[in-house]
Amino acid sequence: MVSKYVGAQGSAALRKVLWEWVYLVETISRRWDWEDCAWWYTERALIGTLAAATWYARGMALEEYSNIKGRGDDRYMGRCDLYMNIGRLHFVVEGKLRWCPIGSTAREGAAGIRRALVAACNDVRRLKGYGERRLGVVFAVPSLPWAQREKTHSLIAEWLEKIRVVPADGLAWTFPRSTRQLAAENGRIYPGVVLLMRGAR
Repeated sequence: MVSKYVGAQGSAALRKVLWEWVYLVETISRRWDWEDCAWWYTERALIGTLAAATWYARGMALEEYSNIKGRGDDRYMGRCDLYMNIGRLHFVVEGKLRWCPIGSTAREGAAGIRRALVAACNDVRRLKGYGERRLGVVFAVPSLPWAQREKTHSLIAEWLEKIRVVPADGLAWTFPRSTRQLAAENGRIYPGVVLLMRGAR
């Protein structure tokens, strides 16, 4: 299993942001002595890591800003999760956090991630456009029971094979060796995080 990976179709700028995101997420855990991680927290926290990665990539980001949502009589003032500017590229982003049980009793596979990515794309399409490209983003966080900790490596590898077939324009993940047995108070292991992004046309 590859502990970190980045792929982005046709965009060197997004690829750079995703590599910075991988580096940043790992750095957060390292600075917390591998006893805590960014992917334990909320969608909002993970959007913040993507914004920070944009700045690291010499771009610009703005989180949770006001924007008009909806169409026609259904229009209302809402919020956009993230605006990113990298070079000449401008993006608006709507994100989702998806908790993903893996292991011998898990049944969903990648179906929940597919649904979350569709939902994120639908959300970003509802934003008032100013010429930016629209991206739906999903942060997928797998977890497995502590009793199956000896199988962590193989369970992650099997799950990632399912993730790789989800249609996406960008994919990144990190599963640092030092977090592969990182357990929460609920008795489950949360070994890493995957980011998927898809353009919403």
